[in-house]
Amino acid sequence: GGWPAGSAAAQHAAAVERTLSAARQTFRLLKWLNVLAKQFTPVVSASPVVDVLDAAADICIMLFFVFDNLSWLAKATVIKSSGAGYMRRAARFWFAHTVFNVLSQLVNIYLVQLKREALLRSKDARSAPDNAEELRRLRRSQFVRGLEIVRSSCDTPVSYSLAQLPSHQLSPVFTGVLGVVSSVIGVYQQWPQRIKSHTAVTS
Repeated sequence: GGWPAGSAAAQHAAAVERTLSAARQTFRLLKWLNVLAKQFTPVVSASPVVDVLDAAADICIMLFFVFDNLSWLAKATVIKSSGAGYMRRAARFWFAHTVFNVLSQLVNIYLVQLKREALLRSKDARSAPDNAEELRRLRRSQFVRGLEIVRSSCDTPVSYSLAQLPSHQLSPVFTGVLGVVSSVIGVYQQWPQRIKSHTAVTS
């Protein structure tokens, strides 16, 4: 099935994909500054392990944006270099980011589960208003982190393929489906907080 590689429809689809890819890359310009600024924002530390994993993930995604920007500049002939080479390096840092992010979220879910179990063991945990609200908050936290694990797990094979790490490329259909799932989750994560919270609690 599908269009013949040389057909007009296939060429048009490829042209649309290139245009969309270029647009997405343009929107990513200077996003590494956001990651850098995040490092100066005080946050509550979950554990030293989580801090290390989060720092590694942030460094990797910042370098992804840097090389992605260099790739854009090369394509725009602002700098004389291989845009494809920069893109491969960017994809490798994206791949590393997804791995560190999954590990960080797994540790966070484990820590949240420990807190939930401690609350459930406390006397009248479910009936006390404060404890009941805390249990709902912890449940939402696990849902959000689980969703992030799914998204990063979808991005891992995609970035692995783009980085050209394997001896043979993964199926474009396979990576395309994972990319769509990751994008849908990304849209959901940007949805209004009130709707997301209601869904997380009732799911």
